[in-house]
Amino acid sequence: MSTRDKMPLWVFASACKHFNESITGLDVFNEGTTRANLDKQDWCELRIDGPWITDVSHGVIQVKTEINVLVGTVIDDKNLYRESINHTRVIPAFRSFKVYKYGPEDDVSNDGSCVGVMVLEPLRDQNKRVEVARFGQIDPAIRLLQSTIEGHFQMTIFV
Repeated sequence: MSTRDKMPLWVFASACKHFNESITGLDVFNEGTTRANLDKQDWCELRIDGPWITDVSHGVIQVKTEINVLVGTVIDDKNLYRESINHTRVIPAFRSFKVYKYGPEDDVSNDGSCVGVMVLEPLRDQNKRVEVARFGQIDPAIRLLQSTIEGHFQMTIFV
């Protein structure tokens, strides 16, 4: 398989590693893994869309991905700021990260070497930043606030 074909695996694996290591003070789940008793503790879930791969010119591709972290915060009547504090635990992870050839060890192309660097790209107003969206209490029976933190990343590499 070509570098282009392996990019979804390498971006996903590298983003998971980066965000899992960078977010502190919260349990981090990767989308698709089991979550239990989440209405009793604060947590976050990493969601990755893409990558979208575009041929820029012969031998050059641009890779884009959208990374979204769902944050679950137990409602605490004594601490109005608990959800915002959880955001401060996640936002620092939204910075450039290296994409490595990570994947199953039985594939020799997954040798752990660096492919390139995903850089946080400008959003709607052209500032390099992340967006926080608060959804409040989704289920009245569960004392849990939900919000998301989102950023868009891109890299251009020679293949």
